Amino acid sequence: MEVDAEGIRADLLADVDARLAYVTPSHQFPLGSVMSMGRRQQLLGWAKEKKAYIVEDDYDSEYRFDMNPIPPLRALGGASNVIYIGTVSKTLSPLLRIGYVVVPRELQEVFAHAKRLTDRHAPSLEQEALATLVESGAYEGHVRKARRQNARRRAALLDALQAEFRGLVRVEGAQAGLHVVVWFRDMPPAMAASFIEKAAALGVGVYSISPHYFDQTLDFDQTLGRSCLGLVMGYASLTESQIHRGLKLLRRAYEEATGSGDIS
Repeated sequence: MEVDAEGIRADLLADVDARLAYVTPSHQFPLGSVMSMGRRQQLLGWAKEKKAYIVEDDYDSEYRFDMNPIPPLRALGGASNVIYIGTVSKTLSPLLRIGYVVVPRELQEVFAHAKRLTDRHAPSLEQEALATLVESGAYEGHVRKARRQNARRRAALLDALQAEFRGLVRVEGAQAGLHVVVWFRDMPPAMAASFIEKAAALGVGVYSISPHYFDQTLDFDQTLGRSCLGLVMGYASLTESQIHRGLKLLRRAYEEATGSGDIS
């Protein structure tokens, strides 16, 4: 389904007879939009009318920076048709391989049965340790610390983008999560391979947004109203100094790819 700055285009669901919608309302991946309250109500209305379920993947809702949290779909009267899932991969470590699911009451038995059939090796020790962290309040304190650290990394990325590229880029999806999308205003998507290759040669890994599109020829910045190159940039695993150095190198790659010389 199409998405825009408010999230999924729920108005386009009217004639869709699907029985399941998978959404990331807290921070849409990859564009980074936060689903508006109006869209959430529309989506819940569609699910109720069609007797459909919604999978709400709250994969990084712990990280919000310039906005107040919006209640999850499940808290908006959607307890009977919302399957709420999440993970501790973004707050602790993906190596723990611990996630969680909150299912409607009528699905609890079938989910438990499916779990028994498909996975008999849940990490008991790690789950006990996580439970202790949650019950003691240590986990909440850790999340607050991680949020502060990533807020500094995010600020470093936004500052470095402004310093190195100024008006050549537009940043999207920076209000929440651990990545942003950077649109290069004057660089067509066809230049992605060359740009990414030159960045890699300088030791910087960047990733095009193209593979996330149903039609990979349609990279489109809705704000600019035209097709241009978009990059998905994560920052949680980098230090602030690495971010600033990386953006300086990315500027060199941009200059080499476009033949523009020094853009400062």
